Amino acid sequence: MILLFYILWSLAIVRVLLAPLFTVARKGLWLGVVLIGIWVLVGTVTYQSFYLQNQEKKKEFEAKKDTILVEQKKLEKLYKSHPTSRDLVLELANLSYQFGEHEKLLQYVSELRAIDPNNPKVEKFLQEIQ
Repeated sequence: MILLFYILWSLAIVRVLLAPLFTVARKGLWLGVVLIGIWVLVGTVTYQSFYLQNQEKKKEFEAKKDTILVEQKKLEKLYKSHPTSRDLVLELANLSYQFGEHEKLLQYVSELRAIDPNNPKVEKFLQEIQ
């Protein structure tokens, strides 16, 4: 969507910049310059608003990611003291799946199968990740 906006924006700027070169009357030249100024102003404001919105979303995403990583580290510390806790291992497997950490995910899945092989929660999770 944004790429399409940039392409159309670039084509429009080229058209508006070249338009005064083809005007015959002097009044048309000034009108073209004014239109170029307005067009550049509108484009700059539009671009700035898109940029600021994306920066805010990026900051929110990074804050959530950092919070989840801190939580994951706490759970991993807790896991070292309680390696047979089914719910804890299930949550760690879920976080590993969300972050795309496939090696850890496979480790936690094998431990889940060893801890509680017939649990419906474990089976449901295994079906979701496959």
